[in-house]
Amino acid sequence: MLQGIFFLVAIIGLIFSKSRMMRIILIGYIGVVIAFNSYNPDYSSYMLIYRNPSAAQEEIGFRLLCGIANRIKLSYDQFHFIIVVLGLILLIKGTNWLFKMENVRATNYYLVSYMFYPMMMDVVLLRSFLSTCMILYGFHFLLQKRRGHYVTTILVASTIHVSSLFFLLFLLEDKIHHIVLTSNMITGNRKTNKKKHRRIILISFTIIVTLLAVLRFEILQNLMTMMGFNALKVDIILDGSNINAKMIIYGIIIGMINFVPFMLNRRMAKKARDIDCIGNYDNLMFTVNLVLLINIVLVIYSDQFLRLLGVGVMLNSIYYAVLMNRENRQSRRWLIMLTGLIAPVFLFWYRMFVYETANGIPYIDYVFKCVLENNFFINYFK
Repeated sequence: MLQGIFFLVAIIGLIFSKSRMMRIILIGYIGVVIAFNSYNPDYSSYMLIYRNPSAAQEEIGFRLLCGIANRIKLSYDQFHFIIVVLGLILLIKGTNWLFKMENVRATNYYLVSYMFYPMMMDVVLLRSFLSTCMILYGFHFLLQKRRGHYVTTILVASTIHVSSLFFLLFLLEDKIHHIVLTSNMITGNRKTNKKKHRRIILISFTIIVTLLAVLRFEILQNLMTMMGFNALKVDIILDGSNINAKMIIYGIIIGMINFVPFMLNRRMAKKARDIDCIGNYDNLMFTVNLVLLINIVLVIYSDQFLRLLGVGVMLNSIYYAVLMNRENRQSRRWLIMLTGLIAPVFLFWYRMFVYETANGIPYIDYVFKCVLENNFFINYFK
């Protein structure tokens, strides 16, 4: 029944995408699922960290939050509730800022997208959830060209989860946009245009090869260990010794399943001239999706880096919501909505039905059912 309610709320949220009442219901549902969670696969591990943060290997910002909560005698569940509420406030506030800056109404679409991915993983990965919300909040600083504020936000988020540093690459927006713009300029010289396109391919290839070299020669691993990160965790995430053809294929598919719908929707919006009035936002989102292609290499090394893609999926869902608001034809709005859902729905299926624990338990039972069935709020009414 609880699983059915999940999909029912998602479907109704899409149908009534502009309903304020439905938005309150969606936010309330998401808040109940995450904030009142009473058990998940990482619940015990987080409780151990919370009880003795000084002995934990997690980032200093999260240990500091645990220490403060311990001092004021909060239980772990109370601490967890406060962290989730804080994260949701940042997420909703940051998203509303983006909608306001683009002069469109907030919609429920991005909340439904979030429910499919990465919400279920955010319930389990508390640090990743909070850092993701901080990144999404800081994104409006980047759109306003307040780069100092954005960098500060990312650095603070990295004290909760170090993977947040990846999103400093979004600062390359102007450089990437300049390269792409000059490569698309009609100069009347086909030979010159071919050289510019080859330049983009060469730069992209160089970045990917450099990243592979840094990982294969364990430069990044050694650097992270020297910085004080847990060597065991670094080895688990960046070992790379078990890479095979299946992992490479899955990594490429996962990267493309997010990138291709973005490019299709962007191209349709350009043809309809819906993109003309959101030029700066569109340029930034183009950079976001190009940068996330680099993450394909990291995902092949470890599925831990799917959390980075989760941020990209969320940012794209907000972008699609903006496009839908500017589209007058209902058929085109539905097309944007359905193509935009490809990535979160695929990733939901991939995580819940393809993944299994060492004991052969599928994630649909290990995570999805576990999260929905272990909830203080729901169990209170049983």
